[in-house]
Amino acid sequence: TATMSGEYAANMGLLASYKARHWSNWIGQFDKIYAKKLLSSSLLMMVSGFLIACQVRCEYYLIDYFLGIKEVGIYAAAFKCMELFDIMVVIFSMILVPELAKKQSIEFPVLASRIYLLGILFFVAMLVPILLVYLLFPWVYGAQYFAAQELLPWLSLRPLLMLMGSIRSIFLVLEGRVRYVPICAFVGLLSSLGLGWFLIPAFGLLGAAISG
Repeated sequence: TATMSGEYAANMGLLASYKARHWSNWIGQFDKIYAKKLLSSSLLMMVSGFLIACQVRCEYYLIDYFLGIKEVGIYAAAFKCMELFDIMVVIFSMILVPELAKKQSIEFPVLASRIYLLGILFFVAMLVPILLVYLLFPWVYGAQYFAAQELLPWLSLRPLLMLMGSIRSIFLVLEGRVRYVPICAFVGLLSSLGLGWFLIPAFGLLGAAISG
């Protein structure tokens, strides 16, 4: 909450500074027609984002249900370390795919194969900092979180899968098949819930890492 509040305050400060330098007063007005059009065209993507957010957090609730709140804390310590790499690959795909699609006058299947290859190379490059996180994890968190360190090798596959999923979703949008994006997100959510329901009672936190 503090981080988000600080970000909001910083953005407001930058906007106020820009206004003071460039605007004598507030200009423009709210366009209801454009706002409705924007919301309607973005609805499927917003639904997809909500489903993905549920997917990446559903194992928390399953861990609490089957194993207890203490195990949630152990799992969260490992998950947060890998979440940074998840964000990096999503940013990478969101920047790379549209730019290459604009500059490369080639068919989508060829472009897709090239971008998937670049994504895999990007993931391979990230294995070095991932290994560093694994080695430093006990020193940062202490002995009480040794169990979380064992989850890191499994969770390190998340960025690769996130990268592949992000590239696939962007290509669906570029091809005008936006309606398939929330369908894929819904299937992913059901898969995580289903796998977690069976794997977490059987394998504990390892089952949560695999299902996630």
